[in-house]
Amino acid sequence: MLLALVTVAIRSDAGVITNGTFDDATDLAGFTVVGEDFFFAPISAGTVSEPGGSFAQLQNDNATFLLQLQQEFTVPSVASTLSFDFAFSTEGSPSTVGPVIDAFSVNLKSRSGLDDLLDILVVDAVVGVKIDPADGSEIPPKRAIDVSLESVAFDPGFSGFTGGTDFFGRVSVDLPSEVLGDEVTLSFNLIDVDGPGGFGLPDPFATIAAVDNITLTSSSSVIPEPASVATWSLMLLGTTLRRRRR
Repeated sequence: MLLALVTVAIRSDAGVITNGTFDDATDLAGFTVVGEDFFFAPISAGTVSEPGGSFAQLQNDNATFLLQLQQEFTVPSVASTLSFDFAFSTEGSPSTVGPVIDAFSVNLKSRSGLDDLLDILVVDAVVGVKIDPADGSEIPPKRAIDVSLESVAFDPGFSGFTGGTDFFGRVSVDLPSEVLGDEVTLSFNLIDVDGPGGFGLPDPFATIAAVDNITLTSSSSVIPEPASVATWSLMLLGTTLRRRRR
């Protein structure tokens, strides 16, 4: 009976965010990287890495228009808040950027419950930080959600561009009831048109973004990663067996 309980515990959290702190021995464990040009053809010019600070950094390589760091997971029914730290840095500034602006955005896509995209965050040199940027004009309409921002410093290992534009912060999203128990894709997106690419317009500015400490919380506590649940369950099993032997 106890073994069955352990199995249920592991399965019930099988979809919780994996390696949200990027501390896993394998870089970017649990995440996938997708790169697309303006015509949405997969390319390999973009790079995502962990540059020595246990965080993920997105950086394009003069050809990629859109670079995405993604993870699919099932939102536990007890979840209430999604939070993460972010950093954005570009060589451009409001006075120097052209008609196409490098930007960083974050969104949540439901696999079955919602047919729209949940906008969370958009950052660029001109607009600055815009949280929950749903304005009702998208097709299909995107749902407005409650998003808050704390202006905090990012991991000291992250290095921005001197003389450019920088933004840092911790974002918290109140998850709508429709996504609870649903499969979702969380995407961190870097839009960079350096060199020939997006709209055929050159952009001389390098742009990078970073994310860290991605967590799901309930109203009372942080929901553990799958590995943490499994470890706790096995420890509980071992303790119980030792007590029975006594």
